[in-house]
Amino acid sequence: MFIEDCPRLSRKTLAMAGGLNPGAVTHWTWDTANLSVSVIAGPDGFTIADGASEVSVGDPRQRGALICGRCGKKVRYVLWHSGAWGCRHCRHVHYRSDHPEAFKRLTQRILDEYRAYSRQRRRGGSTNC
Repeated sequence: MFIEDCPRLSRKTLAMAGGLNPGAVTHWTWDTANLSVSVIAGPDGFTIADGASEVSVGDPRQRGALICGRCGKKVRYVLWHSGAWGCRHCRHVHYRSDHPEAFKRLTQRILDEYRAYSRQRRRGGSTNC
């Protein structure tokens, strides 16, 4: 599974929902992961509770930053993977683009588009893309 497929929460998302004000409780649901959580804000961060477990996430009050409750890294968001919340580092989740086969497909597509563009140009046709 890739980061793009995981449910995640960022400081920005929580702030926009009013979920970082101490005492605030917000509820989040991801149908694709069959996951529903409550986020309870405190003075120094928030707790994500899913009914079976809880994880505390620090909020250093810096723009866009969170402190992962599992490994202590400063991160942009925490995500749900393999039954637990954490950051991409401690949950060992990668971006889709980190995988060589994905990069190879992207490179091949760009080359194919360039070759088609070059052929069209040599024929004297329009190069509007």
